[in-house]
Amino acid sequence: MFEIGDIIRGTKESDGQYAITNSAMTKGIVVDIDPRENIQVKVLQHQRGGHGTHCVRPEYFEKVGHAEPFESSKFREALSKGKDKAVEYLLSADLRRADLSDADLSDANLSDANLSDADLSGADLSGADLRRANLSDANLSGADLSDADLRRANLSDANLSGADLSDADLRRANLSDADLSDAEGILDAINYLEANFERTDEGYIVFKTFNSQYPAPGRWKIEEGEVITEICNPDRTCQCGCGINVAPYQWVRNTHGGTIYKLLIKFEWLAGVVVPFGTDGKIRTSRAQILGKVE
Repeated sequence: MFEIGDIIRGTKESDGQYAITNSAMTKGIVVDIDPRENIQVKVLQHQRGGHGTHCVRPEYFEKVGHAEPFESSKFREALSKGKDKAVEYLLSADLRRADLSDADLSDANLSDANLSDADLSGADLSGADLRRANLSDANLSGADLSDADLRRANLSDANLSGADLSDADLRRANLSDADLSDAEGILDAINYLEANFERTDEGYIVFKTFNSQYPAPGRWKIEEGEVITEICNPDRTCQCGCGINVAPYQWVRNTHGGTIYKLLIKFEWLAGVVVPFGTDGKIRTSRAQILGKVE
């Protein structure tokens, strides 16, 4: 019934179905359609201040238009009226291949926006909400993405060379084949290990609890001297994936109860270590040796 980019509004029938995406939503844009034909709708205009992106059934909505092609002149006109007006225009426009180079979009809410192939080189996107945004093949070279929320954003094949990603939230972001050369603010795994874990002649000392959050595999022998192994999720944008999740002692003590164990990751096992870009303290490894309980 609908296509991505369609502008829709809630019908009277939606009032009995949804608290926000009802007839008070006078303008929303379809940002995704799932295999069951549910639609993801981002609220653009709402009579009672409703906002957000919502998964709904299409039969309770009607089409009122489609995203118009992006025009630089209209963007500049909207920008002259304030950043809120500029963002409002962007959200209702087709931003694929749009030229937004050097644009000031700091703190803008562009979550779920389709910016694939867009030119955002040199743009100020500091503090911007780009959750779930499609930035595949976008040119973000030299862009300021510091403090940006990029959770679940699609950055595949994006040009991020020279971009500032300081304190950006990259959890679950898709960075496959992205160009990160000379990018600033990317967490360096070597520096993180050096700064947060004790280094011995054999390797790094790490800590964990067993069975405090997830049950330990039955094949593990949780005894002093035992070497435990697990398949480790290699995706650095995945904050908590499969593997042996370990952390500094203080983090484990503050986060989990129960008995804390000291483990060793030998230098020759470092190839199996993953330090997530957006780590909250944890890292994961494919192999570690149990040194014993922390008294």
